[in-house]
Amino acid sequence: MSSEAVRETRKLQVPSQAIILAGGRGTRLLPKVNDRPKPMAEVGGRPFLEWLTSGIQQQGVREVVLCVSHMSHSIREYFDENAKPGLEIKYSEDREPLGTAGAIRNALDLIDADPVLVLNGDSYCEVDLASFLAWHQSHGAEASLALTYVEDTSRYGRVQVNGEGRIERFDEKGEAVGPGWINAGVYLLSQRLVSSIPEGRPVSLEFEVFPKWAGKRLFGYHSGRRFLDIGTPESYARARAFFLSDGVKTVERCRICKQPRLTKFLSLGEQPHCNSFLRAEQLKEPEPCWPLDLLYCGNCHLVQLSCVVDPQIMFRNYVYVSGTTRTLTAHFQHSAADLVERFQVATGSLVVDIGSNDGTFLRAFQNLGMRTVGVDPATNVAKIANESGIETINDYFGLRVAQEIRQEKGPAQIVTAAGVFFHIDDMDDVCAGVSHLLDNRGVFHVQAIYLGRMLEQTSFDNIYHEHVSYYTLRPLVHLFERFDMSVFHVAHSEIHGGSLLLYVCRRGGHPIQNSVAKLLAEEHEWGWDSLVPYQEFARRVEKLRRDLIELLEDLRSKGKRIAAYGAPAKGNTLLNYCKIGTSILTYAAEKNPLKIGLYTPGMHIPVIDEEEAMKNPPDCFLLLPWNFKNELLQKNKLYRERGGKFIIPIPTPHIV
Repeated sequence: MSSEAVRETRKLQVPSQAIILAGGRGTRLLPKVNDRPKPMAEVGGRPFLEWLTSGIQQQGVREVVLCVSHMSHSIREYFDENAKPGLEIKYSEDREPLGTAGAIRNALDLIDADPVLVLNGDSYCEVDLASFLAWHQSHGAEASLALTYVEDTSRYGRVQVNGEGRIERFDEKGEAVGPGWINAGVYLLSQRLVSSIPEGRPVSLEFEVFPKWAGKRLFGYHSGRRFLDIGTPESYARARAFFLSDGVKTVERCRICKQPRLTKFLSLGEQPHCNSFLRAEQLKEPEPCWPLDLLYCGNCHLVQLSCVVDPQIMFRNYVYVSGTTRTLTAHFQHSAADLVERFQVATGSLVVDIGSNDGTFLRAFQNLGMRTVGVDPATNVAKIANESGIETINDYFGLRVAQEIRQEKGPAQIVTAAGVFFHIDDMDDVCAGVSHLLDNRGVFHVQAIYLGRMLEQTSFDNIYHEHVSYYTLRPLVHLFERFDMSVFHVAHSEIHGGSLLLYVCRRGGHPIQNSVAKLLAEEHEWGWDSLVPYQEFARRVEKLRRDLIELLEDLRSKGKRIAAYGAPAKGNTLLNYCKIGTSILTYAAEKNPLKIGLYTPGMHIPVIDEEEAMKNPPDCFLLLPWNFKNELLQKNKLYRERGGKFIIPIPTPHIV
């Protein structure tokens, strides 16, 4: 199946119809909603209900049934006057209060989908509806509740779920104190279950229907995403910031262990997205910037950014392509050959690459006789890959995409994530997808920049908004164990300045090798399961900044002309943190045609063609892709023989 056909299949799996329970009175929000029902409370100039309908329409819902009661005319009038193209709205009116379940039963004649998607009209949770539907179907559920994690469950009650995802019981409000998983107000209900709800009388979904089904075919889907309800004045006051947060969310809990034990140890200031290069006409426009701070989790020891920028901002039009350096291309060729030989992968087996970029890694597998599929959210780069013969699905990888690939092409013998695993915020969805896609003895191969080497080399330039997590082995072992997978072998590579190579399988798929226990013991011995080495890293980063600025200013004072060699993402972190702009660097020489003619984010250094730069080279180049220094120094041997110098910024600034 072509990637276009795969995408078309995907659209059919998004729920096309939804019921929204919009009959609430909002007595606790008086007087803010004394002239309207609670779902019509204004948030950022729009009714809350419009935020809700817009959110599900963006995911593919095309028909909504609004269950209305109290002051229903205000809802009808608003949506009649503000009709949304592509979204049909119908109404199911309760002449007298029927409760949440009674209202759903009353609307059943207007819905033919099975299962029925239902949303509370006074709460909002960022649930991937297609993944939720796929998960519901794969578990054979009669009803599935989207769950979200909160610090205090006492306002909501807690949902207790077993290891299979089955809901065992509900703890009532007030009984459950402290953090835990709660009902997020998004449901998938079978037609059979809805039909069993008594008609013509008030019935509560939360207090009558769900408790009755607990322990049976009632399941809880861990969404792990942002949640808001407007049930109290305090939560309503937070709603505007929730929806108008300019594409960024603050990290309050560790994305792996879900605990709040996070400590900030490094701040690189507010920075723009490292790969959002600018055209000349954009230089006078405001440039969005976000904090670039690192947090340490005292529970599972994961290091992660303090905020997550919307992936749509970062990845939809991407300027990084993996095939621009011979070193990386050769590395991928070696990795592919090693995986095929090491695991005796048969010709014609399926290999899937997550974050496949321009297809450089998959091309190496194709040359070895493998069937390949790439998954990448960057529209422009996926187009490059498809045009070069590498089938690439333009989407984010998760359970939904994994199910589609497996249904069409069968299980994968190898799934790879090279230089992308640290980009992923929703780790649960990706791991569920990998587990589903892998053959019983299949291998998930991860290549990720190793935090241990970053600490050793003070390579803070690997920190940018695309990299939301920074890994040592221990938190990764914990993550995969949650999905019945095992890290069975680890190794190291010098690529990207030092990377960790993980070999992961379904539990029991391969024997666990000594390399895993050995590295875990070494990390403990080095102290990487405590905050101390990270605080020391922050002090070295500040010293490196001072030393590099001093070196560059000294060269400028001597009349030396300096330019940047390369314009990689990591280089922009360094330039923006050190405030190295056009007063020091005249331009950045680059090979990637997607960057040439643009300006670097933040410092606005013009990017010119590398060949043009070498016609009249500067006295010194600041080598921003220092991790490829051996290749690049050899490539520019003639420039160096003629007296040209390279400034290597990391691990300590020096001139060669």
